[in-house]
Amino acid sequence: MSVDRQYIDSVWQPYLQKNTNAMQIEKALKGVPGHEDEVWSGEGKLPDFSYEPFDHSILLQDREFRNILTLLWIIQDTVQASLKELETELSDTMPLIQNEIRD
Repeated sequence: MSVDRQYIDSVWQPYLQKNTNAMQIEKALKGVPGHEDEVWSGEGKLPDFSYEPFDHSILLQDREFRNILTLLWIIQDTVQASLKELETELSDTMPLIQNEIRD
């Protein structure tokens, strides 16, 4: 399992489950992060439970939340840097392979 997936599954998701209102967050989603063209609405897809709205802004006061979020950002930034390096290596290697195949 990748480091980022492991962190999300073992740290990020358990924290969110314990300290947020997932139903409220899901119902508020309007799109998929990083994919602005994809619009998603939770309307009709989730049960319409009545619940008391939760003020998620209090999470910003929680040091544990800020630390978890910061570590998640560092992990994902590291993954992105690794992918960029891999992309560069592949861009350099692919023409060499194509030349070998042609010869």
